[in-house]
Amino acid sequence: MTLFVFNRCELFDLHQQIVPLVDSWGWQKSIVERRKPLVGIDTDTDEDHSDTLIALQHPPVYTLGNGSSEKYLNFNIEDSPIESHRIDRAGEVTYHGPGQVFVSYFSWV
Repeated sequence: MTLFVFNRCELFDLHQQIVPLVDSWGWQKSIVERRKPLVGIDTDTDEDHSDTLIALQHPPVYTLGNGSSEKYLNFNIEDSPIESHRIDRAGEVTYHGPGQVFVSYFSWV
């Protein structure tokens, strides 16, 4: 038997839009900061405990995670043909671009 538990979910469906990484990254961080105080609060209160799902696309961009190494890039990051950003997430180097839908999911409970 499989048990599924579903929470309410705030959905930002921008999958047909191309959103610069710096804009969406700042937006994601602001969502987390806004919702952090709700973690651990009794779900019977009037506070909004809905999860958050964001779907969007980025223009060509590389993200480099916390412990990533520039050796995995095939170009000099200082003279990059494509925008590159270090972000505070795990992982190595990831390419994001048009046609590749990026989905972020935040669960608060």
